[in-house]
Amino acid sequence: YTMMGPNDNPGVNKRAIKELFQLSKADKDVQVRFQVSLLEVYNENVYDLLVCNRNSLTIRQATRNVYVEGLTYREINSEKAVAAVFVTSERNNMFYHNVCKGIEGRREKSNHSKHKNEHNII
Repeated sequence: YTMMGPNDNPGVNKRAIKELFQLSKADKDVQVRFQVSLLEVYNENVYDLLVCNRNSLTIRQATRNVYVEGLTYREINSEKAVAAVFVTSERNNMFYHNVCKGIEGRREKSNHSKHKNEHNII
């Protein structure tokens, strides 16, 4: 499976999200709250895909965890809400690669069409 996949054959992310929401509804006595963030690691820089800017974020290590300083989190309560977050992240990612990289490409030839060093993380 791919990470996202088409609607008729959902990928790993979509299947995992569906399972999480099903499990969260299984026990009525337990209240579950979901938050989502999406980031991109590109050429050793970390970018928040839920905001429309390309400021590199810093990975920090605390005593018991690792986190990305300044990363945006959105409350979600359904698969549909997660899908909307994915749309936002794709739009912000496309904006950067289509507009910003187009401008940068005028200064130096750049091959970002395949995004070889890019990883999106949810």
